Amino acid sequence: MKPIVFFIVFLCCTGQNYAQFLPKGQYFEAGFNIGKIYKHSPKIVIPLSELPPVLGAEFTWEQRCFGKKYWHSLSRFPRLGFIGNFQHFRDSRLGWGLGLMPFVSTRFFKVGPVEMFGRMGMGLAYVSERWDGYFNPQNNIIGSHWNSNVAFRLGFGIDFLKNIELRPSFSFTHYSNGASQYPNLGINVMSFHLGILYKNNPIAPVDIIRDFADLPSRHKGPRFAVFTGLGMKEIGRTYRGPKYAILVNSIEAGLFVSRTNVLKFGLTHEYHQSEYDFYMHSIGNANRAEAMRSANKYLFYIEDEILMGHISLVGQIGYYFNNAPVKLPFTRIGFRYYPLDPVKNRIAPYIGVRLKAHAITAEYFDLTIGVAIK
Repeated sequence: MKPIVFFIVFLCCTGQNYAQFLPKGQYFEAGFNIGKIYKHSPKIVIPLSELPPVLGAEFTWEQRCFGKKYWHSLSRFPRLGFIGNFQHFRDSRLGWGLGLMPFVSTRFFKVGPVEMFGRMGMGLAYVSERWDGYFNPQNNIIGSHWNSNVAFRLGFGIDFLKNIELRPSFSFTHYSNGASQYPNLGINVMSFHLGILYKNNPIAPVDIIRDFADLPSRHKGPRFAVFTGLGMKEIGRTYRGPKYAILVNSIEAGLFVSRTNVLKFGLTHEYHQSEYDFYMHSIGNANRAEAMRSANKYLFYIEDEILMGHISLVGQIGYYFNNAPVKLPFTRIGFRYYPLDPVKNRIAPYIGVRLKAHAITAEYFDLTIGVAIK
């Protein structure tokens, strides 16, 4: 706790000197968290319930949007920024994790000095200890040092002083390599977080721009998109076994339910090279037709896309027409970047990154490139 107190005292003493050099609405937060690793699979060998609580710390830089661009008001003036997080898993077989994530945060409501907000971040993390067949055989949770880092946070902001805000919240943090390195059950930490936010040059109500004169109208026709993606996963049948490509192609159609929110339905085709090779080389009397039937999967999904200027957040849930690996539906989350504003342009190409999972066990990451047309 002492480093956090020192951080706040330092900002209070020096913040006014730097306020004139930093843009309005740049905020800084420091906090600590305590939690437990959730055992989401019976395959996990380490007795997680017997481990001491996970301890962590977090430092955040964020920029509050206040109406300088049209989508600020349409998206309810979100906050964008970066998270630097550290968590000690309190076990020599698991070590610690250090991550860096861009994030988007939105306010749900504000009553007096109290507001409720939600936040999602997605980035990279380094985990100090990974599975090793000789030196660390019990860690069948994480198979690589470098992993994706996904974090969700639901919390409250309580105005304490003019420039200080207390932030108690609950968070879920996920570490996974997306099955690119076996094993990949993933580390899932549920924790309580207490942060202290310093508002450098804070946004006052009079600063918020609510001019709707130049807002684009909601597009009332359909919106279509086609895209292709490339993922990768390792098959854990051998030590540091081969890595196989996953080819993904999708087509989707949707409607703008608001100026910046698109609800869509889509169809996806996945080709899993690993399953083709497994049938051809490991199953007796297998033929090419059987291998192709196993390797080709067809899926349908429902997706919600939230547009924030040139960046969007996507969430997806769906199921398989054939060859479902598990009975549970699949989910995807990800980000897209549009070089051309997708609200103002009829044709908008994009690139993206997504994580596909069943429940909270990741299946693979993919990089996508596509185009949206309205």
